[in-house]
Amino acid sequence: MKEVDNADQEEAWFIVPTENVFKKGTIHIILAVTDKGTPPLTRYQRVIIDVN
Repeated sequence: MKEVDNADQEEAWFIVPTENVFKKGTIHIILAVTDKGTPPLTRYQRVIIDVN
């Protein structure tokens, strides 16, 4: 698993690993954002990336 750079900021990124990749497919990333309220609320979102 690769790290997401700048994961705690408004804009984050990652590089799709090329080692051991033999075919097309998808990468699924689950985003979780938590506010600083009382109680803290968390929103989750799935991002699906097509790798060609």
